[in-house]
Amino acid sequence: MKAPKADNLPLPPFPEEKFGLISLDPPWHFRSRAASANPESVRSPQKHYPTMDLENIAAMPIKDLALPDAFVMLWITGPLMVAGVHNRLFKAWGVRPVSTAFVWIK
Repeated sequence: MKAPKADNLPLPPFPEEKFGLISLDPPWHFRSRAASANPESVRSPQKHYPTMDLENIAAMPIKDLALPDAFVMLWITGPLMVAGVHNRLFKAWGVRPVSTAFVWIK
Protein backbone atom coordinates (compact mmCIF):
# COMPACT_ATOMS: atom_id res chain seq x y z
CA MET A 1 0.00 0.00 0.00
CA LYS A 2 1.36 3.43 -0.94
CA ALA A 3 1.60 6.22 1.59
CA PRO A 4 -0.95 9.01 1.05
CA LYS A 5 0.20 12.08 -0.85
CA ALA A 6 0.83 15.46 0.77
CA ASP A 7 -2.17 17.72 1.23
CA ASN A 8 -0.45 20.91 -0.01
CA LEU A 9 -3.23 23.13 1.27
CA PRO A 10 -3.05 26.79 0.19
CA LEU A 11 -0.98 28.91 2.53
CA PRO A 12 -2.42 32.02 4.16
CA PRO A 13 -1.17 35.38 2.87
CA PHE A 14 2.34 36.23 4.03
CA PRO A 15 3.07 39.58 5.70
CA GLU A 16 4.67 42.30 3.62
CA GLU A 17 7.24 43.20 6.28
CA LYS A 18 10.73 41.67 6.38
CA PHE A 19 12.26 39.81 9.32
CA GLY A 20 15.72 39.38 10.83
CA LEU A 21 14.90 35.87 12.06
CA ILE A 22 12.67 33.33 10.37
CA SER A 23 12.04 30.04 12.17
CA LEU A 24 10.50 27.32 10.02
CA ASP A 25 8.92 24.05 11.09
CA PRO A 26 7.42 22.87 7.79
CA PRO A 27 4.67 20.26 7.83
CA TRP A 28 6.95 17.63 6.29
CA HIS A 29 5.33 14.77 4.42
CA PHE A 30 7.15 11.51 5.05
CA ARG A 31 6.47 7.91 5.90
CA SER A 32 7.32 6.91 9.42
CA ARG A 33 10.13 4.41 9.63
CA ALA A 34 8.50 2.75 12.62
CA ALA A 35 9.29 -0.90 13.24
CA SER A 36 6.06 -1.94 11.52
CA ALA A 37 7.06 -0.12 8.28
CA ASN A 38 3.33 0.40 7.88
CA PRO A 39 2.50 3.45 5.70
CA GLU A 40 -0.71 3.83 7.70
CA SER A 41 1.23 4.03 10.97
CA VAL A 42 -0.15 6.50 13.52
CA ARG A 43 3.40 7.93 13.71
CA SER A 44 3.18 9.34 10.18
CA PRO A 45 2.59 13.12 10.34
CA GLN A 46 -0.20 13.05 7.76
CA LYS A 47 -2.28 11.13 10.32
CA HIS A 48 -2.18 14.22 12.58
CA TYR A 49 -2.10 17.33 10.37
CA PRO A 50 -2.03 18.45 6.71
CA THR A 51 1.43 18.09 5.17
CA MET A 52 3.38 19.66 2.30
CA ASP A 53 5.68 18.03 -0.23
CA LEU A 54 9.20 19.37 -0.81
CA GLU A 55 8.28 21.27 -3.97
CA ASN A 56 5.65 23.28 -2.12
CA ILE A 57 7.91 23.90 0.88
CA ALA A 58 10.64 25.09 -1.52
CA ALA A 59 8.16 27.46 -3.19
CA MET A 60 7.53 29.39 0.05
CA PRO A 61 8.74 33.01 -0.41
CA ILE A 62 11.35 32.96 2.35
CA LYS A 63 13.76 35.31 0.54
CA ASP A 64 10.95 37.85 0.15
CA LEU A 65 10.32 37.74 3.92
CA ALA A 66 13.97 37.97 5.03
CA LEU A 67 16.06 41.06 5.67
CA PRO A 68 19.40 40.95 3.80
CA ASP A 69 21.30 39.72 6.89
CA ALA A 70 18.51 37.56 8.32
CA PHE A 71 18.93 34.23 10.06
CA VAL A 72 16.73 31.40 8.82
CA MET A 73 16.30 28.46 11.15
CA LEU A 74 14.84 25.21 9.85
CA TRP A 75 13.57 22.27 11.88
CA ILE A 76 14.27 19.12 9.90
CA THR A 77 14.14 15.41 10.61
CA GLY A 78 17.42 13.48 10.74
CA PRO A 79 16.71 11.36 7.64
CA LEU A 80 15.78 14.45 5.59
CA MET A 81 18.95 16.22 6.71
CA VAL A 82 21.11 13.20 5.80
CA ALA A 83 19.46 13.26 2.35
CA GLY A 84 20.49 16.93 1.97
CA VAL A 85 16.95 18.28 1.76
CA HIS A 86 17.92 21.36 3.79
CA ASN A 87 20.51 22.35 1.16
CA ARG A 88 17.93 22.09 -1.65
CA LEU A 89 15.48 24.23 0.35
CA PHE A 90 18.04 26.87 1.29
CA LYS A 91 19.09 27.13 -2.36
CA ALA A 92 15.45 27.48 -3.47
CA TRP A 93 14.91 30.19 -0.85
CA GLY A 94 18.11 32.08 -1.75
CA VAL A 95 19.59 31.41 1.70
CA ARG A 96 23.18 30.40 2.45
CA PRO A 97 23.48 27.72 5.16
CA VAL A 98 26.19 28.46 7.73
CA SER A 99 25.67 26.19 10.73
CA THR A 100 23.65 23.62 12.58
CA ALA A 101 22.22 25.41 15.62
CA PHE A 102 21.26 22.41 17.74
CA VAL A 103 20.19 18.81 17.56
CA TRP A 104 17.13 17.54 19.38
CA ILE A 105 17.58 13.92 20.38
CA LYS A 106 14.46 12.25 21.66
